[in-house]
Formats: sequence, structure tokens, C-alpha cells
Amino acid sequence: MNLKVLALLFISVSAIFVPSALLLLSLIFYLLFLSASFHKVRELLNLGWLWLFVLFVFLTNFLFFSFTRAVFFTLRIILIFLSLNLFYLTVSPNEFESVLRELKVPFSLIFISTTAYRFVPLIRKDFEMVRNAQRARGVSFKSRNPFAWFSLVVPLLNVWLQRAEELAISLECRGFRNN
Repeated sequence: MNLKVLALLFISVSAIFVPSALLLLSLIFYLLFLSASFHKVRELLNLGWLWLFVLFVFLTNFLFFSFTRAVFFTLRIILIFLSLNLFYLTVSPNEFESVLRELKVPFSLIFISTTAYRFVPLIRKDFEMVRNAQRARGVSFKSRNPFAWFSLVVPLLNVWLQRAEELAISLECRGFRNN
């Protein structure tokens, strides 16, 4: 069984159930140390717009609850993002599938998980393609204009929905049913 896959899955799941902010902070440092061994620190911390979500979580919890709760939930979200990003950077889809098979996970869940896992690089590629196309049309994303980002959302949703429809048709043609 692949220990790397199990460790990363354990860290991701434990972030949801850890009761202490100090433990969350130590797990974040563990992840950074682990990623340093894979020489992936720059890619690990390159989460782009997700840092805005982290800021939103912090501000929302700070304004409506308390500072300690804001820190706790922010650390939890950061740990989940970092561990999942490290997971995607270091684990191949075949490794992931083999670990799930060894754990005796039902085939339908293995298929769904590995299919979603294989779509992550495609989603990143689509995002870059649409962003470059919009830049070529003169859209500037540095101005923090929300309408500029809206020009990304509509084409991306169109591409992703087309891809999902093609996958559904392909699965139906091969006799894969949801029973």
C-alpha cells in the first residue's frame, strides 16, 4: 500500500476533525516540510484565487464570531487546501486508484474518484486557455474589476458543462449505470 497517498489523505481528513488550532498549525508546518522534500513548495503555495477565499473565511468569522474562531477556521481551510494541492502534485491517478482498490472501495466510488481526479489538470488547462484568450481580447485582470473575472466564468462553465455531457454520454454508451 502506498504510504504517501494514505498520509496525505489522513492529513486532509484530519483537518476537518482536529480540535485545536495549535495542532492545525503544526500540521501546516508538517505539510510545508513534506512538500520541501518533494521540491514543490512554490507549486504548493500557488493557489491563486483560493487565497481570496481564505481571506473571506477569516473576515466572515472575525466579523460574525470571534478572532479565535476566525484563526481556527482559517488554519483549517489552509490545511485542507495545502494538503489537497500537495496530493494533486505528488500522487498520480494510477497510484490513487491502486490504493483505493487495496482498501476494497467499491468500483463505482473508485471510478468516480479517479475520474474527478483526472479532470483537475484539464480544469487548470481550460482556465489558462480561457484566461489567455480573454487577455488576447484586451481584458485586464489586474484592475480587480469583477466583470473581467465574469468574462472567465461564462466560457469556463460552457467548456466544463460540454465536457461533463460528453463524459455522461460516453459512460451511458459503455453501459455504466448508477444503480
